[in-house]
Parts: sequence; structure tokens; C-alpha cells
Amino acid sequence: LVSPATLPLNQWVHLAVSIEGTTASLYVDGVAVVSGSIYSPNLVERTVNYFAKNNWEGGYFDGQMDEFRLWDRSLSAAEINATKNTKLTGDEADLLLYYDFDDDIDGMATNKGSLDISDYVDESPHNGVFTNGSKTLPSTSPVEVPEGHESRTLELSGRDEYVEIPPITFGGDLTFE
Repeated sequence: LVSPATLPLNQWVHLAVSIEGTTASLYVDGVAVVSGSIYSPNLVERTVNYFAKNNWEGGYFDGQMDEFRLWDRSLSAAEINATKNTKLTGDEADLLLYYDFDDDIDGMATNKGSLDISDYVDESPHNGVFTNGSKTLPSTSPVEVPEGHESRTLELSGRDEYVEIPPITFGGDLTFE
């Protein structure tokens, strides 16, 4: 998918890609900006996974990321809008991976979703590994947090910084936020 919308610089934007069957839709701040056909295999087994980096040379994310979510189903526009600026609990149905970066310790991001990844990373649920200087800092994002809770943001320079996550097998409908 190629978005017709140019993302604004120096302000928070919520992005989501929802895949249902062979149709993918890109949402910017909860609004569908483009949809199209994609090849979607029934089953994908990924042994090396990243976010903020692609699987080939170059292509690093330069900016701040407040949360990363992977759902095991296609979310509707209404569902995306209902939670885009809301801190989740991690107990939501079909939420596989949920990194809010608030409790990260020793260069590890904590998965608060339902995917059991303890077999992959030191028998611990802390499974997103910060690389090459990736770090968190106090957040200024519009995501609402409970009173007394400090929200943190992942900061990436666009120069070889990313988060590595464990092997994942998935297929069918998905949503990435």
C-alpha cells in the first residue's frame, strides 16, 4: 500500500494497517486513507522480526513511537478509533503483542499482550530487545494514561536503531498499530 497522505512532521500520528483476507487498509488518525489487494499467505512463520526497521538494508524509523500493537484479527475503523489514544490493559481479546514502553528495563520491552513468548527470550515475558541505542523517554503523546502513571515513548534516530521481537507464527486477518 502506498499512502496518498503525507504524514505531518513533529506531531503525533496514529497509524494502523488492518488486513482482512486479501485486502489491507491503512488508517491515519483513525481514517482509512487507502485500501488495496495484497498477497496474504495462510500461514507465516517469521524467525527474525523487527519493528522500526525493515528486513532488508536501510529503512529505519526516525521518530518517537508510543505504543506498538499486533492484533490477531482485522479491526474495524470504529474499533481503531475507540482505542487509538487509550492505554490498553493487555487483556483485550485477540491482542497478541502490546508494547507500551512504560515498564521497559535493561533494554527490553515488555509484551503485555496474550502471546506467550517465554520460550524465546530467557524464559521471560520481556521480549522486545532494544538495539543500537534505542531508548525510552517521558512521553508527550495523546495516549491517555491512568493518574499517577508515567507514560514513556520509544525514541529512534533512524540510524540502525530498532526493536527485535521473537519468532511469531501467524496467518489470516491481522491489525498492526
